[in-house]
Amino acid sequence: MINDPVAALSEYVRYPSVSADSAYADGLTSARNFAADQLVALGFEVEIVQTPKNPIILAERGGDPSWPCIIIYGHYDVQPADPFDLWDSPAFEPRV
Repeated sequence: MINDPVAALSEYVRYPSVSADSAYADGLTSARNFAADQLVALGFEVEIVQTPKNPIILAERGGDPSWPCIIIYGHYDVQPADPFDLWDSPAFEPRV
């Protein structure tokens, strides 16, 4: 697990996880694995659930049943970044 949240987010942003373009399949898989690994490092039980399109990450962290339940729903894929020539910096290279 990366203890620096800016470094973790920067690494995550570097994965070109464009689900609409099969040329980015490796980036999508890498982004999913990175997110799942971070959740495991935080103590979550993680399951990668296959779907007809892109798998989902299902993570659960047990604890005292009296604790409140929180559900976070999001996605790990991104929109296509092209046309690349309109970017001021590389699309998958974060800037702080």
